Amino acid sequence: MFELKLLGGATVHDKAGTLSGPASHRHSLALLSLLSCAPDLTLSRGKLTGFLWPGSAERVARNRLNTGVHRLRKALGGDVLLSVGGGLRLNARRIRSDVGQFRVALEAGESEAAVALYAGPFLDGFWLRDSPEFEQWAERERDRLRRGYREALEALAMGAEERKEAMLAVRWWRERAREDPHDARVTIRLMNALAAAGNRAEALRVGQEHLEAFEAEFEAEPSARVRALTREFQGEASGPGGDRLSIAVLPFESLGVDQPSTLAEGLHHDLLTRLSSVTALSVTSRTSVLRYRGTSVPLPEIAGALGVGTIVEGAVQQVGDRVRLNIQVIDARSDGHRWADTFDRELTTENLFEIQSELAETIAQRLRAELTPHERARMTRGAPTGSLEAYRHQQEGRLRLDKRTDDGMRRAVRHFRRAIAEDPDYALAWVGLADALTLRYEYGYAGADETFPEATSAVERALALDPELAAAHASRALMHEARHEGPPAIHGYARAVELEPSHADAHNWMSWTYQLLGRGEAALECSLRAVQLNPLAPEVVGNLAATRLVTGDPETALREARRAHRLQPDETSAAFYEAHAQLALGEPDEARKLLEGLLVPWAGSGPLLALAMIHATSDSKPEARSLFGRLAEAGDTFGVGMVHATLGERERAFAALERVERWAYWPTLAMHFHYRDMLGDFCEDARFRAVLERVRRHWGLNPDGSFPA
Repeated sequence: MFELKLLGGATVHDKAGTLSGPASHRHSLALLSLLSCAPDLTLSRGKLTGFLWPGSAERVARNRLNTGVHRLRKALGGDVLLSVGGGLRLNARRIRSDVGQFRVALEAGESEAAVALYAGPFLDGFWLRDSPEFEQWAERERDRLRRGYREALEALAMGAEERKEAMLAVRWWRERAREDPHDARVTIRLMNALAAAGNRAEALRVGQEHLEAFEAEFEAEPSARVRALTREFQGEASGPGGDRLSIAVLPFESLGVDQPSTLAEGLHHDLLTRLSSVTALSVTSRTSVLRYRGTSVPLPEIAGALGVGTIVEGAVQQVGDRVRLNIQVIDARSDGHRWADTFDRELTTENLFEIQSELAETIAQRLRAELTPHERARMTRGAPTGSLEAYRHQQEGRLRLDKRTDDGMRRAVRHFRRAIAEDPDYALAWVGLADALTLRYEYGYAGADETFPEATSAVERALALDPELAAAHASRALMHEARHEGPPAIHGYARAVELEPSHADAHNWMSWTYQLLGRGEAALECSLRAVQLNPLAPEVVGNLAATRLVTGDPETALREARRAHRLQPDETSAAFYEAHAQLALGEPDEARKLLEGLLVPWAGSGPLLALAMIHATSDSKPEARSLFGRLAEAGDTFGVGMVHATLGERERAFAALERVERWAYWPTLAMHFHYRDMLGDFCEDARFRAVLERVRRHWGLNPDGSFPA
């Protein structure tokens, strides 16, 4: 079976890759294109010559057609082109086109399959000299297929909106907007989708870019509706980097003690969680605001760095059995107070959570954030535990877990277990235990047998106690991802951000999982939202660098990787991404400097593999062979296969790749996105596609990359 690819170019493929020779000649490709788009795949010889050689005499044109058909049959087989009466027909049993598959998918209402097939405009970059008839035909087909692609994107976007899948709706509307950035109707749908996903700042940016581009290109008045919606979002703008509904709650000061108290940490963390459940608010993650603990940085400067319009400050004081919380809400633009109050209560868990509920609701009201009845109920829910001791241990466990060290995670597990012992019905303590155990496995500190059974029981217990606890859904999704169960992980993260729209970790982890599933654009959408919510977290910024790499933007990836390194100089993932950005930019020497001696635990032998491939594509074959030996000694079968491929040893490469049993993180990402320039046509080999199908199945996808029904 031959594959005729006409969307995004014009080529013919067999199982070994792209064909050259007669099948790659311009008139051969034009002939196959005409037949593939004709009704019943059939055209008369007269029509074919009229399109292919319109300026030639009929006899000459017929001779050229006969010669071309003979050569094609010799190259592809005599039964690929069938003679039917006075015409020619494409044999669908011997050759199929992506255009035909695209049409079938559209007619069947399989919009996602159609979008996946559309690799670019019909016959993109292809032309036929001295045949305006062919060019006019190709342009008509190009427009018709483009309309079908746009309709499929809109169907996917509207379907996602109906299912309340806000991030997915944003993804499809963004793809649709790329198709025609001047379409005001589509721009408005994208802006509204972004607002529904809680990203009003990005919606404002999209509107402003549309207006500027329209005026610059057409020198005309743009859509009044786009301008009105943009002004609506601008009307909310209030801070140096964000609007009044984007909010940062700075770490609460502990009065009367030298170090932050567990009580202050707990009040701060829980207030963030309650505010994060409001769709209208964009709440900066705890990781980013902790960088401003105890600093004297002016509030407008903090607001600018975090991209928010509102700052919340607080101070906690415990005297005997009473607790006092002083709180103030500040307009970041004017540095003036919006509201301030003091809460003075007896120190009980019931009173603590009552303070948090009252405070969260008051802040939302003062900022005029619209609350649905469901959001109001979640934000003002009662005490999750009646035990002050359980509350202390749960908060202490979270503080230890945030350190992401082996010792910190071990201590966190002990604290969460003690919290559960104090209150077996404390759902957040069960979530903390599940997270600590799963992350010990993710970071390589413990094996699956040591962590997964207890983590599974813990997260299921948390969900049984509170089915609408966003943290529990994110925790279970993280476990699915650790087990290489991609689709359930995505569904879990989506549910978490539906319940808590400002859950930065869920957005970030969902982005990572989308990368592992080969969906770069969806990963980028989630990553941008995660960075908006957590702009100063090295892990989040580093992940944005990764998504910029996989979506073909190495310049931005390089900037973000360097920013992640500045945020945490000992974070080796940032250097790893920077090296791959340099590779993509054609700077192998710079990449090599970064990779030498680099250790990135989650990527395994990834740095060593990249070094070996750099040497294999240069004049340093002995160095490549030496590194190849180290990969083999480490048991990195994937790395061995990739080096064989880079050295041009194709059979050995595929023999090694066939032996890979578990597709870990870096091999999975590399198969989907990386090293294409270094591998050349190796990736066009049908065996490469077969290996990629195995990777997809390993992560729970269908062989074509779609989600199982």
